[in-house]
Amino acid sequence: HTLGVDSSSATILQSLDSHGGFHGDGDTYVKMTFAADEGKTFEKELEKNVAWSKFPLTDNLNIVVYGKKSVSGSVAPLVANDNGEAYFPSVDNGYYFFLDRHSESTDEKDDTDLLNRKSFNFIIAIYDIDNHRLYYYKIDT
Repeated sequence: HTLGVDSSSATILQSLDSHGGFHGDGDTYVKMTFAADEGKTFEKELEKNVAWSKFPLTDNLNIVVYGKKSVSGSVAPLVANDNGEAYFPSVDNGYYFFLDRHSESTDEKDDTDLLNRKSFNFIIAIYDIDNHRLYYYKIDT
């Protein structure tokens, strides 16, 4: 499993996948929920897993997931549906997973150059501790 954790006890609430075509471009979004006790067990798994980090998100990941509003203008979230609406709800208390799959990436855990590229190939997942929800997003452009 890409995320390095077992999410098999979760119930899938929403699943979208637009990958296809000649280059396999597209994105995948999955929203899952855990029963409270299973969520606590999953959270303990995340605590011990070095691939997952405790919130807050890095500045770049925050922009990718939620967009950015500033005096000079707004940037829409990259992790969004066709209407530009963010897939991930605002999460205050959670863990996140990031994997840069881009060919120019020298460190798959580093998001420093993420916004300086013409194409995107990454996976981001967020676990919302308070609501026992796991959100997964993969993009290939």
